[in-house]
Amino acid sequence: MEGKLNAGDAKCPFFCAHTISAVICEGLIPDSHACMTFSGREGKRIQYEAFCCMRYENCEQYRALSERYRQEAEA
Repeated sequence: MEGKLNAGDAKCPFFCAHTISAVICEGLIPDSHACMTFSGREGKRIQYEAFCCMRYENCEQYRALSERYRQEAEA
């Protein structure tokens, strides 16, 4: 992906928003958010493009949330 990073490009169902140096996702605690803050734009860009927009199934936050919802559904 090249050019401007648009929030609409994200495919992950748990993605909420992003800033210049952070990715914000649904949090593990109900009614919360998780914010991954990077020391620079490049680290955030890599995370956003690789996981939020393409291979979100490989993201640790996605896997943790998926497991939480799976356990809730089984309860």
